[in-house]
Amino acid sequence: MKTEKKRKKKKEIYVGIQLLRILFSFHILVFHCINRQMYQYKSKIIKFIINNVGIDLVTFFIISFFLSYKCFSSRNIIKIKQRFKRLLIPYIAWPIIFCIINFQKYKFKDLFYQLLIGNGIHFIFWFQFNIIFISLIFSIIIFLSKKRFYMYLFFIGIICYLLKNYAYYSNFFSNYNYIVVFPIRPIISSYIYSIFGFYLYTTNITGKLRKYKKKATILCVIILYLYIYYKKLFTPNFLIILNIICSYDLLILFSIFPFEKLDNTKFNDIIIKLGNYSAGIYYLHPKIQSFLLYFSNKMKSRTIIVCIINYLICNIICFIGLKTFRNSSLRYLFI
Repeated sequence: MKTEKKRKKKKEIYVGIQLLRILFSFHILVFHCINRQMYQYKSKIIKFIINNVGIDLVTFFIISFFLSYKCFSSRNIIKIKQRFKRLLIPYIAWPIIFCIINFQKYKFKDLFYQLLIGNGIHFIFWFQFNIIFISLIFSIIIFLSKKRFYMYLFFIGIICYLLKNYAYYSNFFSNYNYIVVFPIRPIISSYIYSIFGFYLYTTNITGKLRKYKKKATILCVIILYLYIYYKKLFTPNFLIILNIICSYDLLILFSIFPFEKLDNTKFNDIIIKLGNYSAGIYYLHPKIQSFLLYFSNKMKSRTIIVCIINYLICNIICFIGLKTFRNSSLRYLFI
């Protein structure tokens, strides 16, 4: 009975994380594709949604390393290889596919930069490059130090934090090519977020706060409100910590949501399946947007309706792709 309860709680937390992935994948799509000049809203919440995806990316880093804690800490070579396989296949395959489709537009140099640092053909793979690079660092440290890897990981995190707040760091990349700077500069911050994602799993904070759902929910909503309305009051040096707090806040809020009260396993299963497409939607949405603009002049309005159409097309492609290649490693192109 106890093991069944634990499984149910884990599934509920997982459903919450998948729901958050769905919302954020759509939010990032809107951020990249919407015509912001058409949306001159006074509401800070609407402005925040349209003009800011920083918290989405921070949360995705935290989720990625939160979910991979067991994979790394257990030193399970098979699972670690599978993680890198899942990251590298879309990272390599999609740029090559896009390069072949637009062979007149791109040169070999563009493909070289893309595969090396995640930018040159398809800019959004900067995120994948950061995750792959940081996962490699985690793997090396954990395998080299079996007992003190936490200490070394956090020590590097402290160095990264100090370096991030060092004035020289912000000026270091000013003379370099933007193609190179764009994916490399965020590594420092990305590492810090990843460390806190890794640490979050060990705290079991979501499990502890489920006993105080109402109080925790109210506190989370207040923190989110303060983040949206009073973020500018904080100094840039504190911004990384603020992003982590808000990401934790969202993860806790969605993890303690009582999905069991919905009494609908089909709903939960749909959320889990749609959440699995979030990576595929992220890979595809800029190219689908270009296709829509080419296909119809009406799509040039880039309204929220156009974004929804883009999102639905990405979901359909991911669904078909996953069904087609479900027994092949190519399924990682869509999940």
